[in-house]
Amino acid sequence: MKDEINENNFKESIEEFLKNSLISQYNKVKNDPNPKKLEIKFLFYHAIAYFQYLNLLKGNQAIRLYRDYILSDGKNDKYTERIYYLDGSDYKIKSNTITIPLFFDDLLKDVSKFLMNYKDIVKTITRLGYRDHFRKKYHIYPSDITKNAIKEYLMDIQMYHFIALNKYWTLINKQILPQLLQKS
Repeated sequence: MKDEINENNFKESIEEFLKNSLISQYNKVKNDPNPKKLEIKFLFYHAIAYFQYLNLLKGNQAIRLYRDYILSDGKNDKYTERIYYLDGSDYKIKSNTITIPLFFDDLLKDVSKFLMNYKDIVKTITRLGYRDHFRKKYHIYPSDITKNAIKEYLMDIQMYHFIALNKYWTLINKQILPQLLQKS
């Protein structure tokens, strides 16, 4: 996998692309009384991609968390992340473990409720199938989704805010981020 941003893959914003492709796939199967297993799989792939974008996750992490969410009937809606930082006073690497709630907009909630009816198909979803579907159909890798989403978020930040974020990254990881997550 290349570690560069491929801007040529998205003629529209990545959010619009993923949302429109999810809506299109969802409309194909939602009114069908007996949808094909392959169509359900494709819907799941598109839901994972949109979920990955909304939560800024890596591809493998998005598959695991979304599959767990579906198989648990929506009960597994948080995950823990360990954030490492260099403590300036001790000059040691330390960490904070934080619990992050997963974000679902109305579209993803509706699709997720629909997919909860097809848990037997959801169990068959693989990382390779997800990657190959997007690579063959759209010529993108799942990592492109996260990279382009991060790029879009960073483009909204003004340069002096970005410099401040970089300058105070340890403070942000050590104290500010855990406080923000407790409030949300």
